[in-house]
Amino acid sequence: MDGAIPEVPEHEDEEVRRVLRTLLVVAALALAGSAQAATGDGAALAKALKPDIVKLYKAKAPAYKFTTVTCVLPSGATIGHCKAHFTITSARVVGWTAVTASVDRSTGGVRWQETKRTCKDAKTGAPVKC
Repeated sequence: MDGAIPEVPEHEDEEVRRVLRTLLVVAALALAGSAQAATGDGAALAKALKPDIVKLYKAKAPAYKFTTVTCVLPSGATIGHCKAHFTITSARVVGWTAVTASVDRSTGGVRWQETKRTCKDAKTGAPVKC
């Protein structure tokens, strides 16, 4: 040994490493979930569903501008869960509507219904009514 004292990690360094590892795992899981929703049956369902949602809201609430629809539909399943993201620019609102969709695999038909709507102030992120 050359007489140098080995560096002992500080408690804060270990805490930071643990937090960073946790964030890395959470980010990886989030990316895996969004990748699953962006491919396969979920992506096909989202693509089929978006025009119907846009059409309904154009008549019912024209201020809603839908940006993306993402769905999770396991392979072979007939029930999918989707989120349709929207903005209401005039009210400074962003949000999403949760949708449950039933797929008739023999005909390709899709029936859907909104199950929950969430809105937030676009600047502050605070919940608002919509």
